Amino acid sequence: MKNVVVRLGGFHTEMSFLGSIGRLMSGSGLKEVLELVYAPNAVNHMLSGKAVSRCVRGFMLVDIALHWLITEELFGINKANEEAELTDIPLSNSILSEAGQLLDKLLNKQIPIETAVDHDALKAIEKELESKKKHLKESRTSSLWLSFCEMVCNSKAISLG
Repeated sequence: MKNVVVRLGGFHTEMSFLGSIGRLMSGSGLKEVLELVYAPNAVNHMLSGKAVSRCVRGFMLVDIALHWLITEELFGINKANEEAELTDIPLSNSILSEAGQLLDKLLNKQIPIETAVDHDALKAIEKELESKKKHLKESRTSSLWLSFCEMVCNSKAISLG
């Protein structure tokens, strides 16, 4: 029995990881944000890692909201009107206008997705976002939330993996 190594299965590994995210983020306001969408008792189970699918969806919602706030600040997008369409966003920035044209071509199936992924506009946007995140990491609070985003990205890899 000395050579036996006990390992958690994939599902239990994911439960443990999600629970550790919940534990690390305690006191950060994550619980209160999730309670805007889910019932308080459900949020307790989510943050402990017990309600896995609900937890993954909730964490991804918060991750998307955080990335939207960063993008909004970075490119000067103000979406105060909830009914505004994607086409209503001002594309004064050349990078954004290129990305918008690329999106149109993708939606109209004029180019394959492999071509779009390697497009210079997307690489430029990614570079701008990484630069903004690096600047935001100087703040302890921002650093915590960016760490949360990285952990959510890792949990996506666990879910898909």
